[in-house]
Amino acid sequence: IDPNLSGMISQNVGLAYVISAAEKQHPVRLLDLTFKRQRYAQYVLEQIAMEKPQLIGLSVTSFSLQASLEISALIKTKYPSIRVIWGGGYPTLFPEESINYPAVDAICIGEGEIALNEYLHSLENGQDPVVLGIWAKDRQGRIQRNPLRPFNQCLDDLPFPNWEHWQIGEHLQRNLYFIPGAIKFLASRGCPYSCTFCSNEAIRQAIPGNYYRQRTPQSVIQEIQVNACKYGGRGFKIIHFADEIFGLHYDFLE
Repeated sequence: IDPNLSGMISQNVGLAYVISAAEKQHPVRLLDLTFKRQRYAQYVLEQIAMEKPQLIGLSVTSFSLQASLEISALIKTKYPSIRVIWGGGYPTLFPEESINYPAVDAICIGEGEIALNEYLHSLENGQDPVVLGIWAKDRQGRIQRNPLRPFNQCLDDLPFPNWEHWQIGEHLQRNLYFIPGAIKFLASRGCPYSCTFCSNEAIRQAIPGNYYRQRTPQSVIQEIQVNACKYGGRGFKIIHFADEIFGLHYDFLE
């Protein structure tokens, strides 16, 4: 679930990466609440009744925390057997607070492309989720705090975000900053600087490994070409680089 009830039209590129990684091995369905603000609770319950999922994940930031709490409680009240996992910026920076919410069964701390797949495999095999980056409650409510997973250093190995899960036509018509036709891309992840006003320094300190990483220019161009073929006739005309810091190295930018 992308619990975006803010009214801001914004593609969740981090969640898109996680979905693209998970769908290689598991059936995945996204509920994008960006355009469902007026009836999101009814919509979520209707879709759960239809899809009958075993696990529901929410992408949680400080901005979507209240909505995530309400949605998670709604799910657990109606469907207590469905496991709820949180990922994103909020559980990464506030893991103890996140895992102790009653409606949260597990959290992913840091990047989720590999961790979520390993967590799903452990659930399928009936095993305790001994997965780097995953904290999870057992049936008695005890919390298993697994070690953290270092930042992925091989970004080119990740599958490209699959925007087919989103209402991509709506996003292309009514995009961020009121500029239609944009799709988000990440040419790099993280930031090497320590600005006190920014969350990047806190994330860099929270997770082991090198935080600032670049993709190869060839990989970025290939992703742009893929999306141009898929969505060029549906309004895609703007490349929106959503990097934390874009163009840090001149040779890479050129």
